Amino acid sequence: MGAKGAAIATVSAQGFSFLFALVYLCKKGIGYSFYKEDICFSKYIQKIMQIGFPLGLQSVLVNISFLIITIIVNQMGLIASASLGVVEKLMGFLMLPAIVLGSVLASLIALNVGAKQ
Repeated sequence: MGAKGAAIATVSAQGFSFLFALVYLCKKGIGYSFYKEDICFSKYIQKIMQIGFPLGLQSVLVNISFLIITIIVNQMGLIASASLGVVEKLMGFLMLPAIVLGSVLASLIALNVGAKQ
């Protein structure tokens, strides 16, 4: 069934997993209630957004650029697509230290801002 079959299998497996978890929780008597009053925003939400937004934006832009490159290369044939897959895995491995460093720095900056230092 190709890509269509893979998509159907993925969606149905996730749906069955959700239903199974829901039935399991109900049988175990583990209930959860959620009310509109439970939603509240901390006064620090603006600070969190200021610190987290640039990191999130960077991640979104990098992934969109990889998606655009994948779309272009997939039109070139099977060998080019396979080569791109290998290169993207290699790039992900090579970019990992920089991504981790950026996440650590964002966390440390957030801790210092929270401590007013």
